[in-house]
Amino acid sequence: MDCNVQNNERIKLNKAQKKALRKQQRAKRILDRHNVLNEFKVSDQPSRHLLISNGGLGCGITRTILTSVFGRYGQITNIIMLPDKPFSVLSYQTVTDAKQAYDNIHAIELIAFCDTDVKYLVKSGIKAFILNYLEDYFCETNKDSNLGYPEGLLLIQNYVSEQEEDELLQSIGWYTNHGQASHDTHPCQTVQSDRESMQRRLKHRHVKHYGYEFRYDTNTVDKDKPLHATIPSKCRYICQRMTDDGYIQHQPDQLTVNEYMPGQAGIPPHIDTHSAFQDQIVSLSLLSQIVMDFRHPDGTRISINLPRRSLLVMSGECRYLWSHGITPRKYDVVCDDNDNNSNITLLERSRRVSFTFRKIRHSPCNCKYPNSCDTQLNLLSKAEVNCNPCTDKEAASLEREYVYNIYDNIADHFSGTRHSPWPVIANFLTSLPEGSMVLDIGCGNGKYMNVNKSLYMVGCDRSSGLVSICGERGFEVILCDILNLPFQSQAFDACICIAVIHHLSTTKRRIEALKECIRILRRDGVALVYVWALEQDQRNIDKEKMKHNTSANLSTDGVLTNREADTGVRKFKLRHFEKQDLLVPWHYNNRHNKKFENVANNSASNQTLYHRYYHVFMESELISMCKAINNVTIRESFYDRGNWCVILNKISD
Repeated sequence: MDCNVQNNERIKLNKAQKKALRKQQRAKRILDRHNVLNEFKVSDQPSRHLLISNGGLGCGITRTILTSVFGRYGQITNIIMLPDKPFSVLSYQTVTDAKQAYDNIHAIELIAFCDTDVKYLVKSGIKAFILNYLEDYFCETNKDSNLGYPEGLLLIQNYVSEQEEDELLQSIGWYTNHGQASHDTHPCQTVQSDRESMQRRLKHRHVKHYGYEFRYDTNTVDKDKPLHATIPSKCRYICQRMTDDGYIQHQPDQLTVNEYMPGQAGIPPHIDTHSAFQDQIVSLSLLSQIVMDFRHPDGTRISINLPRRSLLVMSGECRYLWSHGITPRKYDVVCDDNDNNSNITLLERSRRVSFTFRKIRHSPCNCKYPNSCDTQLNLLSKAEVNCNPCTDKEAASLEREYVYNIYDNIADHFSGTRHSPWPVIANFLTSLPEGSMVLDIGCGNGKYMNVNKSLYMVGCDRSSGLVSICGERGFEVILCDILNLPFQSQAFDACICIAVIHHLSTTKRRIEALKECIRILRRDGVALVYVWALEQDQRNIDKEKMKHNTSANLSTDGVLTNREADTGVRKFKLRHFEKQDLLVPWHYNNRHNKKFENVANNSASNQTLYHRYYHVFMESELISMCKAINNVTIRESFYDRGNWCVILNKISD
């Protein structure tokens, strides 16, 4: 059936042809959806180029399979397979060859082909390839156009020979020649020699440590507990070669050996702790290749294929600033050897063993990446900042420096991390009567201002930057202080005050803020108040207090960790607070600031570290404060997403 048969009303289609035509039309829509740059256009006339709509990497198809099926009909000049896309593009040398392939493959059941690759397709659920002709296209395939390696990364291919690979594997007692598992010391067995070298059987992978045990929970080691087993002599020989070749400056004294089985294990993205290890960290990949992902704090991601027997050296920016990890999967998307970037395919993973060498650090880290350095962050957190002011003047000074000024500096980045309204707060707003006057106190970027369009919403905030963002969004917001709201008493039917009062540094000021929230309400008005909770452990929260929380995973809006919330990621983690009054770090990406537009994407200039003051509330503390106010009753109190919350009713003026 020709591609343009749909335009020929005189041709009567049978049931199979109609089905194939529907699939062909659906394939065109899929192409339109994925073809962002519009490189490929479907043609009504035969051409040298075929679109294989269900023949892409996203469908589990490899270049080998396409070559096996389509190669029998003529000389293939190019195959383009894009990462995660369901389609591929195959080109023949002549239109005649392409037409012959189209006539023999399009919508034809693959069971008719008898080779092994096709049997794999049928088994995986692909019964037939759906094809379209494509117009001539241009595709940039210059290898030099990619992002390149992170600064400080070196990759040396074939650093060890096959014989040395065997010797290294034998030196740890797992394998005999050619990487075969030893029957005497199989990875699944536990023997005395393995216990002495702190062998660990982690979930889905086999691990062995020498010198010191690498702790995966902290990405560090216990320097006071060296292991009895030191680095094997064969490994020390390779380390000496690395030093002689100039790849490392220090002889490693810690070795971690990992065995990974295909599809079962990976490495979560991480940075080896600065205070634990010296600059260079090196890793040998044995038995098979792997794709490792590198991520910069600004969101840049680079995936690099580590060939078998290659040496990876991470130093400087790559070691201290970029996280590295391996996604657990059975296949990697890789470029064909000696080919260009357009010719990429799926490569099935096989057993891989990595030898990672590190040098223990015995002095503080003074690297030039302080925002990622645990040593320098700890020193900063221990700075003498009085978080317990004794006078109103001291409290106002603390809040100005560590709350108001901070939010003005991070307003654009902060706004970028606040998107979806929380369900309980949204339900509160939608339950209010139509036409109610509602004040959002500390409205931030205004994410609750448009939840219920039947309300008349007014917002206020102490940050001029956030007020400006609200103004750009068309919200009615003014700049003011929660301790002195510029509204008449009894002006509003309801108000919300979300994550604001915990920024006030004395009990007196926190109670005064609550009184201001109540003052502006009419009699019978209602207020919803949220403050951060000291109790962040889900196990310590009574189930009755969780009735408003529909999420199984409690999260704390704004409790920021170095590798997740601080970089604007939407998933927040529970956190243990050691005290109630403290400074919480915020890692600001300078790419959000116009004055950094011309700053190169390197070093610590991409981030600035800020600290915000918080008073985290103990259970019942917020309730006690509310009881100190005479003209309110507590309608509800509950715990939601790491916050203690109350709904208050004003009973008198």
